[in-house]
Amino acid sequence: RNVTGVQTCALPIYKPYLLLAGSLLDIERYAHVPQQEAFLKMMKTLWPGPLTIIFKAREDAPSFMASQEGTIAFRIPKHIQLQAILAQVGILFSTSANISGQPVPERYKDVSSFIKEGVALSVLPEKEEEVQSTIPSTIIDVSKGALEFVRQGAIRLEIIKACLLE
Repeated sequence: RNVTGVQTCALPIYKPYLLLAGSLLDIERYAHVPQQEAFLKMMKTLWPGPLTIIFKAREDAPSFMASQEGTIAFRIPKHIQLQAILAQVGILFSTSANISGQPVPERYKDVSSFIKEGVALSVLPEKEEEVQSTIPSTIIDVSKGALEFVRQGAIRLEIIKACLLE
């Protein structure tokens, strides 16, 4: 739109990075992890796997790791090579393999060159022809003290609820 003769455009929505962790201990260094037994059991059951959890960031977590709301999102991936890397480094910043709103690529060769050029490391399956899931991770938010479902993904919400009720 035009404001007093200056061309402006809407700024992109700020999306904080997803952090990949090797273990719950790595996550606890940067986030407040609820200590309820049912919640801890759910994490141990569903991680590693396609579950992203948004936590309240610890006060001493580096500011560049957290969102503007003071939250921090983690996933423990189910990928053998990536788990080996995370065992050495603890956490890694991650990005989606697609631009927001675009289809999720099935193979590395389908990932946008814009994304490939913007990352320092790409971890691939052992065989390039292996098709990766195009279903994103399920996202839940526990940063406000109660569990909130943000996005239905690879893990059905019924499974999460069942884990919490066991």
